[in-house]
Amino acid sequence: QPGSREDARATAEIARKTGCDWIVVDGYHFGANYQKFVKESSCKLLFVDDNGHAGRYNADLILNQNLHAKMSLYGKRTPRTTLLLGPRYAMLRREFWMHRHGRREIRETGNRILIAMGGSDPRNLTFRIIRALERASLPPFEIVAAIGGSNPHLAKIETAASRSRHRVRLVKDATDMAGLMMWADLAIAAAGGTSWEFCAQALPALLTPAASNQIAAARNLKRAGAALLFSSARFNAEKLAAEVLRLIRSSSLRRSLSRRAHALVDARGASRVAAVLQRGLKG
Repeated sequence: QPGSREDARATAEIARKTGCDWIVVDGYHFGANYQKFVKESSCKLLFVDDNGHAGRYNADLILNQNLHAKMSLYGKRTPRTTLLLGPRYAMLRREFWMHRHGRREIRETGNRILIAMGGSDPRNLTFRIIRALERASLPPFEIVAAIGGSNPHLAKIETAASRSRHRVRLVKDATDMAGLMMWADLAIAAAGGTSWEFCAQALPALLTPAASNQIAAARNLKRAGAALLFSSARFNAEKLAAEVLRLIRSSSLRRSLSRRAHALVDARGASRVAAVLQRGLKG
């Protein structure tokens, strides 16, 4: 059972046999007891966390990359536990580091839209957004919809794309998301880990919390002036279309979002975390 004593011991045994120095865990089923069981095996442990869900912490490192990350979430931790808090430690793929010198052009009128609703998109938001962008008041767009391999709604999305008055291209299991983000003027997306990628690429984004664990991160990005939000739980096509129209017409608004987002994430987070892991081996 994931997160159980047996899971922890089996994982620690695999780490021992293969000569691993660190175990990294990420998931809500990993709690206080799991950390305790892993540490009993003398393995070093990095615990990736969002909202302080475990309550008590016994890991060597706790990583929370969110804007709402703060020490008070981890008051019940061992004295040797080190905290890595905030977007400074947002761990992005190498492709975003490779694009770090790319310059974001904020065009006077933006008509290139990237839709990215995650791997499975259980609410079929990609389809609903494409349909919402058919509103008559909107000018013609170039749209790229990034579709995850586990999306069960592909046929409906393909139909909506083929019937759209916009130029819609579907990209399945995209291998160059950084390139797509540099191409786009605006993203309409789920407020998951991809949010940090938008920040690194200085891409203005209209985000929605597609799951309950994304709500706090999304709201804090809005408070920081780094993104705008829309509701997927009470999806309103007319409101979404109006917000898109406001964004594409206002280069100053997109420029402000771009600047504030980029100030949060510099794409060096993974390197910082790796450096901490390496130092931990010497300690």
